[in-house]
Amino acid sequence: MNEDTTEALAGLPNRLEEARRWYGEQVGSEQTMRSFSRLLGYAENRYRRYESGESAVPVELLARIRKLTGLSLDWLVMGQPPGFTITGSQPDYHATAERLRWSREVLEASIDKAARLMGIGATLWEAYENGSTPLPLEVAREFSLRFFVSLDFLYDGRTEGVHPLILAELVKQHPELIPAQVRADKASRGSRSGPVGGGGSIAQDYSANSLQQYWWASPHR
Repeated sequence: MNEDTTEALAGLPNRLEEARRWYGEQVGSEQTMRSFSRLLGYAENRYRRYESGESAVPVELLARIRKLTGLSLDWLVMGQPPGFTITGSQPDYHATAERLRWSREVLEASIDKAARLMGIGATLWEAYENGSTPLPLEVAREFSLRFFVSLDFLYDGRTEGVHPLILAELVKQHPELIPAQVRADKASRGSRSGPVGGGGSIAQDYSANSLQQYWWASPHR
């Protein structure tokens, strides 16, 4: 894990507190750890350990906070500017595994190559890609930096934060990896702007080859 990832994850407990206080402001009712943990379906003592940094924060908790508050995973985990993404309260690890595999394949990186870049074994990487092992946050965060996607895309299928070249190939090759409501939203805007539909779209402007060349020349890899 690189220093940026370590620093981002170290700030996660503080962002849990920020999310709790921010949500209280939005609903006009101060949220204590007790009241917030109840809304999330967690025992207060258990939640307190996460917000204090005593225990590692699980993806399931972040998914519930995302559902309750609308704050994005990329902000909660990485501290990036808050976006809003309101979907299910539980991550779909099978769908995450599919998006992980596709993000690698579109860049023509082998499993061995991806595993080496991430500093883990190929067998473990395969387990992430076939869904038999849930993708942990620290690995997802590192992957998002190196492969130009976002945590919200990996865990939730949201396209905000995905590099335009990646998104162009996603639209062309794997629209099923985007939730139906997001597809509908993008289709309704496609004739005006964005990568879906209309003349001069990102999907028309870039080719898979240019995407792969861009990635292979990137210092992140």
